[in-house]
Amino acid sequence: MSQVDTPSKHIADLASLLLLVPSWTMPNSARLIASFAQSAARTTKGTESTTNWQTVLANGLSLSNCPWFHALNPKQRVISAVVMTMNNSSTEMLTTAITNQRAAIRAGNMRRSDDIEVLTTLVLLTAKKSMHGVKDVARMHAAYEHLKLNHWWPIGPEDLPLSALIAALPGDLSRNLVALESIFNSFSEKDEVPSDPLDVVLLAWSGGMDNINATLTQHQELRTGLILSGIPLGSGDALALSRLAVVAQASDVVVEQYRFLRQQYAQCLGAVNSSYAAECAADAIIFDSDESVAAIHRAGLILRLWMSQRNQSLSTSWPL
Repeated sequence: MSQVDTPSKHIADLASLLLLVPSWTMPNSARLIASFAQSAARTTKGTESTTNWQTVLANGLSLSNCPWFHALNPKQRVISAVVMTMNNSSTEMLTTAITNQRAAIRAGNMRRSDDIEVLTTLVLLTAKKSMHGVKDVARMHAAYEHLKLNHWWPIGPEDLPLSALIAALPGDLSRNLVALESIFNSFSEKDEVPSDPLDVVLLAWSGGMDNINATLTQHQELRTGLILSGIPLGSGDALALSRLAVVAQASDVVVEQYRFLRQQYAQCLGAVNSSYAAECAADAIIFDSDESVAAIHRAGLILRLWMSQRNQSLSTSWPL
């Protein structure tokens, strides 16, 4: 991808999919749809976005008899069907994964709720991580308890997926927790604190705990490059920086890609708050990079969207 390229295919897919589901115009929803369109394009060899969306609907129908699926609100059902489609999973495979993860969480005596158990499974599945073992759940529990006692981040069972991502980081858990808080404080000092700690965890996953200093250096170079390019740093740009810092390209190349895609998304997302064009542009660059990096960031996007839709009524009109 370069500054002179035409917009990535998923930008056009985003526009067409928003027309298919016009009631889904929340920014994070649009970002998940764009991510899905791009992921589907990779696995279906250029199939039209409408066909990909029909696959999501078909998968949702196949899940409709599952008790865990029926208990979700309609928008959470759509998210579940999207995850199933992106992971090329089946009803049986997804249900088994949820059953196993739920059993592990409950055996670990962790604070929980039914939909958050499903979300934790979807996040780990998308991130290509497995946390079913006794030791895995013990790490999840330790991460949650440490954060609850020493930081303001966790407030309830909804932070279980975040604890799972922290616990899945390789290496010593206590050392990782100290490093994560150090990164968070580094951003705080620059008044560029992400809206929640999830971006810090995703950055640590993508850049690697052993490569944190290089990632933070790249973050600073990107910030300087954006300022010199004439872009006034808004809240969306600050959030984008924490994602772009893990892209394995020269900072000046990343800045040029970002400027170009930011403009394209601003034109595309007419129905969506334009400040999210910045985050969508960062998504586009990340989802075109290393698949392991794309997977962990897609997992974070699913977590955010799920929580933003959690208060929806079970009777809300929706395709699934």
